[in-house]
Amino acid sequence: VGATDRGMADAATGLPTDVREWMSGLGIEDLLLDALVQGKDEDEDTLHHLSRLTPDAVMARLGGGGNSSPNGAPPLLAAISNVVVDGLAQLAASNALGAGSEPGTAGAPSADASMPPLPVFPTLECCFADADAERLIDGSFASAMSACPPHAPLPLNSRHPIPFETELFSGTALILVRPASRGADPFYSARLFDGRSRCLEVQVQGRFKRTPRGTVYIGGEVTERMQLGLVTKGLAKLILQLMVKFNPPGLHYSFGDRESRALPHIVFPLYRAVDRLVVTAQGDTPPEMGCPIEEPEPSRAARKKSDSPGAWVPGPTYTFSFNTGYIDLPNWKLHRLPMRDVWLSSFWNDSLLRFVAYEETAGGAHAWRTNRYALCIRVRHRAGGDTGGGGRRARARGAAADAGGVMDRIVSQARPGKRLSNAYTSASGALPNPCTTHPPVGRCAPSPVLPRPTAHPSPLHAPTATTHSPTSPPPQLMAELDGSTSRDHLFVLGATNRPDMLDPALLRPGRLDVMVRIGPPETRPQQEAVLRALTRKFTLGPDADMASVAGRCPTSLSGADYYAICAEAMLGAMRERMPLTNNRRGRAA
Repeated sequence: VGATDRGMADAATGLPTDVREWMSGLGIEDLLLDALVQGKDEDEDTLHHLSRLTPDAVMARLGGGGNSSPNGAPPLLAAISNVVVDGLAQLAASNALGAGSEPGTAGAPSADASMPPLPVFPTLECCFADADAERLIDGSFASAMSACPPHAPLPLNSRHPIPFETELFSGTALILVRPASRGADPFYSARLFDGRSRCLEVQVQGRFKRTPRGTVYIGGEVTERMQLGLVTKGLAKLILQLMVKFNPPGLHYSFGDRESRALPHIVFPLYRAVDRLVVTAQGDTPPEMGCPIEEPEPSRAARKKSDSPGAWVPGPTYTFSFNTGYIDLPNWKLHRLPMRDVWLSSFWNDSLLRFVAYEETAGGAHAWRTNRYALCIRVRHRAGGDTGGGGRRARARGAAADAGGVMDRIVSQARPGKRLSNAYTSASGALPNPCTTHPPVGRCAPSPVLPRPTAHPSPLHAPTATTHSPTSPPPQLMAELDGSTSRDHLFVLGATNRPDMLDPALLRPGRLDVMVRIGPPETRPQQEAVLRALTRKFTLGPDADMASVAGRCPTSLSGADYYAICAEAMLGAMRERMPLTNNRRGRAA
């Protein structure tokens, strides 16, 4: 009925006028796939299994039984089944034809049936994003992204290039990640990673649908504005300075703006930045994807030194790749830097990463709504992964899920800078029912429940627009603490840097009974121990003496103050080495 009211269905029959478009609008591709792969043998290839399905079999899977038939099935179900079978047949044919599947595109890497399965990267989810649809939706980028579900998943280390199409570009792509061990993916280890330092390579091949009117950039975007502290922002700017010095000119970056016009990004002109670029004339066979792309070294060197933004025209097939040895995607960190590893979540928390290539229009200022994207790949780091010190919220969510879901809402909704009381209210401001929001708290036993440490442990000092009194503790926390069920093996911990602002109701017997004060180090051995703990992953010079440093520090400094001293020393050492590195590089050149 809704489809008919919107003019998408025929008023007489009620069937959608275009079943394929109607199915795509529902966003049920994942549900369809789950239904269709039921009964697949473990050692059977998924594509081979799907290619053998008939309309009758599809109707039986979707109908939930085995008695459906073309005559007795509802007309809409029969139409959906025909569309599904037709699409599966096209998919199977395109993969089976290889090099002959589409003029001007290369086939899949040669692989036999005995090849081991694709490696598993449990911490990563990757898919194509519909950037063209996002910019047409009014409101913030967050609302536009949530209103545009991602396209089909993009398998990592796929043996076949995955097709995609945007307003500006049409082609295929591969994202290749170094596996944890060579045995996990011997196919791409032998082709790309053995003997090379790269950890990630992205390969793209296809044609421009029109001539770009501005410079085409390639790089990365983050889906939320970056809010960096003093030390983290200094570290980020130092890394950017290194990138400016050791990469072709034209880098553009931003930490995002308050109005969400420009997403945080680091991008380079595509023509100079990509590692390999091959242009194949129309009618000729382009390079094979999934293996090193060969570009003559003189052409590559001239391209890297050129000031030209490149000439991109419809017709030829462009094959390019870019790789890095500094981004460890599965572990979500930067490594191999002249410092300790840096967690990506320390820069953008739980935001998504996007690999993008786009045309920057004149006066567009790299705003996401004015960019014309040729490629947009969305990468999400799953909460269960080890994200280090910057991923406390993700690890807390994983622990809460393992404990049966209790307090998961509290941990997942708490954000830096928000009051803890907001985590106990719904989006509309209504109080959740403590009896129905979570399972019984006893299910967590035996385990600790650790809400995210916050500077605001109660709403006493900051009234909020909720239905409860602004001077009362969060009601759901009180309900959990005062529960009638046994909590012999369950304990709740909290942390605050403002004990003077604690609500007395939180400190009554049976709630938070014990307060343990952890003050700043007051003796020289304690100061030295803190400095050694903070610099345990630093590369220290032979003359670094923590006892001498501790002796020059007053006893009033906190742990954060000591970390600021260590971080500033690290940044100062890097600044001293940068001119030396540049001189050595110039002499080598």
